[in-house]
Amino acid sequence: MSALAADSQAILLLAGYYLAFLIVITALKLIFPLRREVIRKFYHIFFSFSIFILLYAFRSWLVALVVIILFFLVALLYLTLEEYLFPFKIIDLDRRGNYRIREVSLQIIYIITMQSTLLLVFRYYLNQPYHAAIGVLVWGVGDAAAAVIGKYYGRLNFNGPVLSPAKTYEGTLSLILLSWLTVILAGVLYHSSLIPAFLLETIPGGAGLIFYALLLAVTAGLVEAVSRVGLDTITVPLAVAVISYLSLLFVF
Repeated sequence: MSALAADSQAILLLAGYYLAFLIVITALKLIFPLRREVIRKFYHIFFSFSIFILLYAFRSWLVALVVIILFFLVALLYLTLEEYLFPFKIIDLDRRGNYRIREVSLQIIYIITMQSTLLLVFRYYLNQPYHAAIGVLVWGVGDAAAAVIGKYYGRLNFNGPVLSPAKTYEGTLSLILLSWLTVILAGVLYHSSLIPAFLLETIPGGAGLIFYALLLAVTAGLVEAVSRVGLDTITVPLAVAVISYLSLLFVF
């Protein structure tokens, strides 16, 4: 298959993935009284899994980069129209309970920055897309756990100038635990041949997997705890990807 045909198929796959998710999340919002933070974190998990398409389905990292930038620009245009014209919000990323396009726009910029940086560094420069994939996966699952547990069950907020006072111990611990389990599950599935080898090329096995997963989980927890105003969308995936790369290069 030519590069053009492969990239065309990847664009269709990405568009189908986005469309299917929007249909599912809209149906869930209509049927169930989902809390706002739960809805927002569904989007986080959704974006985290889309990284596999960007990293592995596209032949050209540059085409993938252009496609996600164009997609989010179109999404931003739609969201602007949605805010002023549509009473029912199909896409709702606002965390405060009142629809605010400024916050939504900021989150879109964060996502573009994060995905673009990962594509450039780990797909183009290092040619090791696995680290980018595991970084985004840890962010998607772990940050979702931290936000939901912290918001609805967290009682002990962080204090001091470094850790974000908006974060809780309960949320951070849940992030570390879920991130640890996510990396271990990815490793188990990979070594059992249930995940294609080209998706997770270098993940360790056995006892090394447990310590590797713990290292990435603790990294995600610490970085998320010091990140403010939504910057964990950028900092957590990048930090986990870098630590994953360095640990497999020098330790495991």
